[in-house]
Amino acid sequence: MSIEPVPVSTGDFSLYIAYLAHYKKFRFCTIENYLEVVKHLHKANGLKDPITDNWHIKHLLLGVKQDIGDAQVGATVVTPNMLLMKKKELNLCRLYDLSIWVACLIGFFGLLRPGNFLLKDKHTPILRIEQIGSIDDGFSITFHKTKTIQFREKQLSVVIPQITGHPLCPASALYRLLSLHEILGSNGKLPLWCESVIKSLDYENFISFVNDILANAGCGDKVTGHSLRRVGATFAFQAGLAGECIRYLHVEK
Repeated sequence: MSIEPVPVSTGDFSLYIAYLAHYKKFRFCTIENYLEVVKHLHKANGLKDPITDNWHIKHLLLGVKQDIGDAQVGATVVTPNMLLMKKKELNLCRLYDLSIWVACLIGFFGLLRPGNFLLKDKHTPILRIEQIGSIDDGFSITFHKTKTIQFREKQLSVVIPQITGHPLCPASALYRLLSLHEILGSNGKLPLWCESVIKSLDYENFISFVNDILANAGCGDKVTGHSLRRVGATFAFQAGLAGECIRYLHVEK
């Protein structure tokens, strides 16, 4: 938009705040985190804080806080029973339904946000078939870019375990999806998750479809982009995985 970020003008900074609040629809705590980056950029360049001494910006933020509130809302608890409820509503012989199911399991067991592996906008990397590797007792998924790996400075490998005979086994579901891709003649460059043979599974469609399934099953809760990751971590802790291990997995993604 050809806007000079440092020093930022009061008008441009006001538009940025409005963009975060009403276009991105962020919570107030998230908006505050984004504005900290602007403050840091100014401090790093020897400039004064663009918020503290600016009457207009301080009162604009008060208005935003009044408008959208600052209450913290936790992610919906996605229990194993809820996953099983979803499974009953899906036709796992269909590419779309199977993609939805595998995405749920990988998000849950891999402690991943759907935004890490589903198409969200033109800047979101698509998880491709070639990023899946076979290992002993499961699969590994190699991520080149996530929220905390934005410049391909390293790779992240996530293990998808084999839980033999369990209805929630993520490796078995992933194997079934890869087998279906092989039958359809998909090559390694194509997206792993698909709405059809020519269309990648969209993030918004995924969240909407999952919530529709839960509603049809009589569940009033709605999942968000963080539900699977957060609750997968809680489930791992309850199952006996050390907190240090969970923290390591969680922070990396």
